[in-house]
Amino acid sequence: KMDEQLRDLSDYLEKNPFKVIFLRIGYEFDNPFFGYSDDPESYAQAYRYIVNFMRRTLSEQSYLKTKFVWHSWAAPKRGDLTLQDFYPGDEYVDWVGISVFQQLFPWSSNWANGYVNWGGDISDIDEVLKFAKFHKKPTMIAESTPFGGINLNNTNTVLFNETNPWDRWFGRVLSLIETYDIDMWSYINCDWDVQPMWRNIGFGDTRLSSNRDVMEKWQHYIIESQGEQTFVMSGGLTCDDSTEHVDDSLRSAMIAHDSNDRYSFSLGNTIQFSAIILCFFLLAFVIRRVVIVSFRRPVNMEGKVDEQTPLSTPQVTRYSLP
Repeated sequence: KMDEQLRDLSDYLEKNPFKVIFLRIGYEFDNPFFGYSDDPESYAQAYRYIVNFMRRTLSEQSYLKTKFVWHSWAAPKRGDLTLQDFYPGDEYVDWVGISVFQQLFPWSSNWANGYVNWGGDISDIDEVLKFAKFHKKPTMIAESTPFGGINLNNTNTVLFNETNPWDRWFGRVLSLIETYDIDMWSYINCDWDVQPMWRNIGFGDTRLSSNRDVMEKWQHYIIESQGEQTFVMSGGLTCDDSTEHVDDSLRSAMIAHDSNDRYSFSLGNTIQFSAIILCFFLLAFVIRRVVIVSFRRPVNMEGKVDEQTPLSTPQVTRYSLP
């Protein structure tokens, strides 16, 4: 049965028109709540099996454009498990991903030590990024959002004098990108509580449009590229496997490797860069200080693209391949 599902995935990847596809296999593998920690070696074996299946079934062109992502949740692991316990091997991992939620808050260590024992802190992020550097793998922030919402206001924000939403999270993400030369940033831009599966979990409203100051700084640092990185807006991409909704102007881009075998872009008038990461993120691709921000239209619970919602306010819905 698994091979049947993998064949469906392989067929999907084969016919997909996107230039590059990022496939996260067993995302957040070290999250104790996801079950992989019961037998991390089985996870690594399954990861290798999937990659080998794609190697056998995809055409050379489709295989080369598919990048296999090993995505850690960058938070405490169960017991004495290590990242190495889950690692499938250098020849099977193209990119290393992390999740960034509450770890950047100065009170995150308090959460990890009692208030939210799964939360993690900056040391957990450092561990994964240093692991990736040791294995010479490019890195991505595969999931991120300021846990608690952009307008978080509680005892900790006052106690730690962290009342500025941009400084306490977004600014720290940009610093993290700069420190570790992170190549890709995926931001989840939504009101989590309007979605039944995430209601009352604690993520809150993380829409950029929910705070004027955050919107202005996003305009300044990202849209106008007034910070350390250069950002390029890439337009709207959709989650289906057609090109019907992809901006015509995006088709002129070419992607190439630079001399250090890192991804860079050869620019015409605009950039096209397409990826599959569950199809619900506001994506920012960081390539050697160049960041591409891509807005996706939301997908409803039936997996259909909502054409009515403006691209400027994307929302998040989980969507799974067949």
